[in-house]
Amino acid sequence: MHVDGRRSEFKRRPESRLHPRFRAHPPPLPAAPEVVPSENAVIAGNDAQLLCDGPEVLPRMLEDIARARRSVDIEMYCFADDFVGCRFARALAERAEQGVEVRVLVDAAGCRRTPRSFFGWMREHGIRVRGVNPLRKFFLHGSIFRWRDHRKLVVVDGSAAFVGGLNLSRDYADPREGGCGWRDAAIRLTGPVVSALRASFDRHWRDEATFGSRSEPERSEPAHVPAPAGDVPAIVLESRPIGPGPFASVFRAAVERARDRIWIANPYFLPPRSLRRALRRAARRGVDVRVLLPRWSDSSFVLRASQRAYTWFLRSGIRLFEWPGAMMHLKAAVIDGAWSTIGSYNIDPLSLVVNRELNVVLLGHAIGGRFEEMFEDDFKRSEEIDPRVWGMRGLLRRLGEQLCAAFRVFL
Repeated sequence: MHVDGRRSEFKRRPESRLHPRFRAHPPPLPAAPEVVPSENAVIAGNDAQLLCDGPEVLPRMLEDIARARRSVDIEMYCFADDFVGCRFARALAERAEQGVEVRVLVDAAGCRRTPRSFFGWMREHGIRVRGVNPLRKFFLHGSIFRWRDHRKLVVVDGSAAFVGGLNLSRDYADPREGGCGWRDAAIRLTGPVVSALRASFDRHWRDEATFGSRSEPERSEPAHVPAPAGDVPAIVLESRPIGPGPFASVFRAAVERARDRIWIANPYFLPPRSLRRALRRAARRGVDVRVLLPRWSDSSFVLRASQRAYTWFLRSGIRLFEWPGAMMHLKAAVIDGAWSTIGSYNIDPLSLVVNRELNVVLLGHAIGGRFEEMFEDDFKRSEEIDPRVWGMRGLLRRLGEQLCAAFRVFL
């Protein structure tokens, strides 16, 4: 995750907004063992609802939180002290006051602009908060603590879960409400896969030291597997810090088997050589390979590094589209309308090798068709890059791209 330059407008405040004064038709991909490694089991019997953009995702999360009766678990890279973050903090406090167990995991770097008093207010209202990988570890012990918890996960009552790319901040809110209108999406899941997602959260919760007392009681609620809720098979792809996660190999295997379409959206697109070559081979065998990219980015350095490879992609027959509006933060893909994925993974070295990440893969044409509809709408709203126009970039622009690309493994 790369920090939005515009967030500089949120200057550190000595106290939180929550202070009282602020209250107011290929071979079937699911059956392919090379696409689904044994350690990433297919979980059948789920329902999946694709939600697009903050105005659709955030209110639905709040609705589910408001109905929570047993537990709410949130793992978030950025939990901001703005009107979106405060909305969620108050909703969580309401549930905690009603006896619901509320746990929040936040990344120390992602929340570095959020005042400690914000999380202090949450703890005062019965919400258990833990910080992941404090920045002091990096300064004291070096690059082994460079990794971040980049996951975005919400689990309610162990029966519904949200996985996607949205943080809890105004970046994703409707501009008419004062938000930035970033383009993103999430999937709402019900069914047995939710138990795997909650178990994943539980593991990370136990791994992290608390911000406050280390003697907090652990979850007393017995684990249970939700009943089947639909007919969508799902796979949970998660990575631990430092070391290759499963996403790159699983995604590359699906790309290798594609017959018709490979549509990708990613805001920080720095794929490894093996994936670049797999995409080129797919394009050369007649697969419609498209990548949706941001026109502007919250990290211009990463964008320039990504653009260094645009000429190579275009010459390989891969079509590139630029999102013209606010930041395109969507991290999703659909292959042949039968293999879809969404989550927190960027296709860059940090996500693929260093950070803690989470994606879900969804199998089948029903949910795949919904992903394709989303992509078709996005492509219509975007501008395709013309290879001839792209080749007319100035010398300084090219040198800048080359310089940024030289440091891509650190981005």
